[in-house]
Amino acid sequence: MVFCPTIFWGDASDPAHAAYLGALSRALDERVRVFWTGDGVVTPRITRAAAERYRAAIGRRMVIWDNYPCNDDAPTMHLGPLIGRDPDLAEVATVT
Repeated sequence: MVFCPTIFWGDASDPAHAAYLGALSRALDERVRVFWTGDGVVTPRITRAAAERYRAAIGRRMVIWDNYPCNDDAPTMHLGPLIGRDPDLAEVATVT
């Protein structure tokens, strides 16, 4: 199962975000993965460092929810290559 929390972006440096994610982690079964979009809801880059901080807050590996094809701001489809991801990101998060 994969769960989308209210705070599904960022690095959990905001104390309120960290508290929410910590409480969520304790309430969820350890087998449940959590969606994460990186530093923002739609972000051009996802780093391993940000993933490690979020993972520490959520207490488990997360699944990257890549919003790069999101077209909320423009009526176009984004069909280009996926760029802006650290090559070792898969060591911290499940990349699908």
